[in-house]
Amino acid sequence: MHRDRPDFGTRIWSIPAAGMKLGRAHHVPMSDPAIEELRDMLAQQGIDVSCETINAWT
Repeated sequence: MHRDRPDFGTRIWSIPAAGMKLGRAHHVPMSDPAIEELRDMLAQQGIDVSCETINAWT
């Protein structure tokens, strides 16, 4: 998982065009269960999940 792709603020998981077979960016809305699962997974890795976007974590 790339840390810069999911955004908790907008609830969108973005995949850049370079990562897609058809060469177009893809934006996937995240459901409440998906966000909760992602937050749990990151917390288990010791990543602070209090920020809204993963971009803030370096």
